[in-house]
Amino acid sequence: MMSKKQTSLWTSPYVLCWLSMPLIILLGLQLGQATLDVQLYDTYYVMTIHQYVVAAVVLLWSFGMIYWAFDKAGKKPNYVFSLLHLTTTIVIFTIVAVPSFGLISPFKLLVLFAVAQLAFIANVFISLLRK
Repeated sequence: MMSKKQTSLWTSPYVLCWLSMPLIILLGLQLGQATLDVQLYDTYYVMTIHQYVVAAVVLLWSFGMIYWAFDKAGKKPNYVFSLLHLTTTIVIFTIVAVPSFGLISPFKLLVLFAVAQLAFIANVFISLLRK
């Protein structure tokens, strides 16, 4: 039987953020010096996978710190919004880092990513307004 401390550890959103960071780092190390080429309309973006991984890890760390601060303040975020935000964000980070990224439209991924971040913003406001 799991103790209350262990159960709350796996239901905390910041744990999911922080556990996904090493996986994204390992994915970035495995791909080596590959580049990520994205064309949005008339602009062409080129970046190395290492730059992308650093940006993704910093963003996940930031989300984890915000969720952790809410937990320490006694504010519980909405479980559905947290799950929607984190799973969508982590899956999109992983899809973009994989070389088969060209199979999915960058615009569709950008829209999904924006929706996930809107879920995060809504989650923050709901958590702050809740007693």
